[in-house]
Amino acid sequence: MTKKIDYIKKEITKQLKPRLIEKCFYRTYPKVFERVRGDIIDTIEFQMSQYGSQLFYIHYYCSLLPVEKSYRRHEIRYRDSRNDNDDIDWIGDNEENARKAILSLLNALEEKILPWFDSIKSIEYFMVEDYLLNAYAYDKDISNFYGDWVFKLLGKDKVDFIEKGKLINILNINKEKEENQPLLRIREDKTDEKREALYKLFKETKNVGVDEIWLEGLREETIKASNLEKVINKI
Repeated sequence: MTKKIDYIKKEITKQLKPRLIEKCFYRTYPKVFERVRGDIIDTIEFQMSQYGSQLFYIHYYCSLLPVEKSYRRHEIRYRDSRNDNDDIDWIGDNEENARKAILSLLNALEEKILPWFDSIKSIEYFMVEDYLLNAYAYDKDISNFYGDWVFKLLGKDKVDFIEKGKLINILNINKEKEENQPLLRIREDKTDEKREALYKLFKETKNVGVDEIWLEGLREETIKASNLEKVINKI
């Protein structure tokens, strides 16, 4: 019986891997790349079609490195099935289509995926995007969305954050009700004003200091639980 050739895996190795290595990613699995930037983990992951068509999706997401167990690999995530700027199907049913698909993905990587990773510069930026994507979409109150561990990570006073948040009324900044809209609408929505207001709120919240011993222990626990030792050692 002839072994089926995985054309996508071959093109990942040939085309994609060198570029991601340049950007400090590590190939943790044949179709998964991860890197650690300070307290942020970036992941790019392939999902092949479950129906045998050899079409594939790309998941790209950020998660926090130091995170409490109940939030393990808490993440902000997007998924794409093609490059918005070309008409190439992301499919690996033969060598030529796989080559074209990964080349198209490389363009999407430069145009959209890597810039999005770059926009998540710190824990504050992570929490802002997390709120806009996951909580804002479901009308969760700002004071209930962030756990105490987030403020402990940032060395911020949660009570002060909530009081300041009430004053600027984050949830009512140009919010329009949209029924039955997909979660990813948040990415296309005009969120700049909300994003800037929320990030400013984090920056202006009273500092209380970070418990460095607790934080280092939390980082070590997360690395072990997330199987990231080889990524950390590669840096």
